[in-house]
Amino acid sequence: MSLPYTNRSGKTYFLYRGVTRTGKPSYYFSGKEKAGAAQITALPEGYEIYERPENGQVFLRKAIPGLIAEAEQQCIASALSALKEPFRYRMDCQKQYITLFESTAGDTESEMRQAGCYWKPGYMENIVRLSRFIAVLRFELVDQETREFQAQRFCFLGSMDDWISLKSDGDLNTLAHQYIPLLGTDAFYEVSW
Repeated sequence: MSLPYTNRSGKTYFLYRGVTRTGKPSYYFSGKEKAGAAQITALPEGYEIYERPENGQVFLRKAIPGLIAEAEQQCIASALSALKEPFRYRMDCQKQYITLFESTAGDTESEMRQAGCYWKPGYMENIVRLSRFIAVLRFELVDQETREFQAQRFCFLGSMDDWISLKSDGDLNTLAHQYIPLLGTDAFYEVSW
């Protein structure tokens, strides 16, 4: 059996090895087990499994050394877990960025409750798990020596779809506790820059 990986939506993929036209090995995931394909039971050296936060698509890629320390990732994960609905958010660390993604599934649960409908526990988590996610907030490491970060939020104005820097720079813990609690609220989009 080939190496399985289950993504956030619960779909299991299997890792296989192929060969390019030039004879080099290539690796790919498939949602189905393939009888004649070369199965892989362990990750090739120097590679990692990467799940795209936007849609849960799974890739095998060369391991990319990141600049974000494990303690810094834990700081963000802790701030996210303190939110009312932390399952609506995903964190991705690449290069000098810690990017937070928010589910595109609206506030359907509260809308249904207002209409007098009640859902089983965990139903909203399943809806969010299957939804797409969009990048809304990121923290950029601007000084590796002092570990200073800059907070940025995505601006969704049609004429400006891009990251904008927020006013404060500094300690990641301070920035996380300043901006992460605003996620999912109108106040997040009223933060001055």
